Amino acid sequence: MIGQTETDKKVALLVTAIAGGGKGTAEEGLRSRGITYATLPFREILDREVLAESDLGRQIQGFRKLGQLVPNDIILPIIEEAFEKVEGTKLLFLDGFPRNVEQSKFALERVRHYGYKRIVVLHIDTPTSTCLRRLKKRARDVVDTDPELVAQRIDEYEEKTVPMIKFLRINAEDLGIEFYMVDGQNLITNMDAYIRMLDIGWMSTPV
Repeated sequence: MIGQTETDKKVALLVTAIAGGGKGTAEEGLRSRGITYATLPFREILDREVLAESDLGRQIQGFRKLGQLVPNDIILPIIEEAFEKVEGTKLLFLDGFPRNVEQSKFALERVRHYGYKRIVVLHIDTPTSTCLRRLKKRARDVVDTDPELVAQRIDEYEEKTVPMIKFLRINAEDLGIEFYMVDGQNLITNMDAYIRMLDIGWMSTPV
């Protein structure tokens, strides 16, 4: 577009879904079509603290063992550090953060601070029964296989993340964001249509 600056081209794609809902599938769909992006490396920072056995790391590990989300007072400073590591990327894929209303407000403020003028929220709507089957099949860790922990994750999603999704959807215009909801059971089949809908196909790397 004539007159468009590099900052104008930067897009923050905030993806929300229940555990097993299809966030990883969405990432793979972008990669397979040559669309380059970066994710916030906050999980690596969390792992670093756990491996270092720092006081912070022990707190993080405690929440992980219980299958609970790391609380805002711990995760938000880590998210800030993660943003600093991806400052130059054109397409930022936010996966796993934010997960509640307060975090979403923080995320919107930080993506704007780092020059992302276009902010797109993509909610992947997937039935809980489908997610449970997927979690059982992938069995990535005990949080995927322990029925009690899985139920706790679903409850926490319903309690904290669903209100955030409603907040973003209802207030999208006032917040200056775009909000889309897609079918999580047919992500692969409809991926090309979703990419056109989100208008991010131009970010693909020529072969």
